[in-house]
Amino acid sequence: MLLKGEEDTVIMDAVEHIEGILENIILRLPVESIISCKAVSRNWYRLISRPEFLKLQLSWSKSDLIYLIFPRDEESDIVSEVHLMEDFVVTSEIMLPGFENLCSPRLICSVNGLICCTVDVSPSALIHYEIRICNPITREVLVLPKGCPSAKDPSVGLAFNGDNSEYKIYHFFYDPCDNHCECEIYSSATGSWRGIGTVSECPMVNLCSPNSADHIFVSGKLYWLMSSKEDTETPVSILSVGYNEQFSTINLPYEVTAWSFLIDLEGSLSLVCVDETEIGVDIWVLEDHETSSWSLQGSGELDLENLAYFDSVVAIKREGTNWFNKNYTRKVKEDEQ
Repeated sequence: MLLKGEEDTVIMDAVEHIEGILENIILRLPVESIISCKAVSRNWYRLISRPEFLKLQLSWSKSDLIYLIFPRDEESDIVSEVHLMEDFVVTSEIMLPGFENLCSPRLICSVNGLICCTVDVSPSALIHYEIRICNPITREVLVLPKGCPSAKDPSVGLAFNGDNSEYKIYHFFYDPCDNHCECEIYSSATGSWRGIGTVSECPMVNLCSPNSADHIFVSGKLYWLMSSKEDTETPVSILSVGYNEQFSTINLPYEVTAWSFLIDLEGSLSLVCVDETEIGVDIWVLEDHETSSWSLQGSGELDLENLAYFDSVVAIKREGTNWFNKNYTRKVKEDEQ
């Protein structure tokens, strides 16, 4: 016969065991179904709302990534829907809430289920971006407070805190008075912008891909390509900043062309470099952040009719082969290493 305290312990152990099984089952559901499960009962709502569950779900979802494509109407330049792609095949289409009849929205990034976009709402010669954070599943849209206007094309990047759901947005802009590059940071914790003044290094605007994101978020850090003042179209180094707001610079493995892209290759910062022939391509992986040490992951040839038609690169790991997809179905023919 169990005493009162022992009975309570047995009951709690049984409850924790059942919750563990339930949690394991719910983790495998699509996000839409997980949201619906919150309405089943208070216990389910509590289980799914726990920060620990969110971390597990994000970790689980990384093994089954879905890629987002913004189809653009060439005549109206309006984007109102997103195509979801798996294994190079568009599997479904979703309408973006709050994006009805927006002209030329620019996808900044998609991190942890959120989509960050900018819309040019410049009323004058100065450039002003409206920044929107969208959750396509819950249909929630957050329009950020106005940031500073810029004399030249600004750069925007989103960084997540690995410990919780808080995020920061870095906005690099050019002061209209002296044309110096400055930076301001939006924090989801405060809901406001905070200027950090003039910065010595500013991300380059990739003219080869004006409609795509110009940065990458990998393992807790943001990365942008940077150019020299003499040649603003060709990258010469990489600007890095973490959630802690500490900036640093990384050297490139060698001289590259304007057709260079930063990608996330299985959790590592990687660089895709197309040579001057627009056919050959090298894939480099950053081994050491402090020493700017790179290793050559592979080389290959591009199967493209015209490089200028493509503006972004992603990495998909399939059976030991690195495939690089530009927009829909173009791939790299990788040489055997």
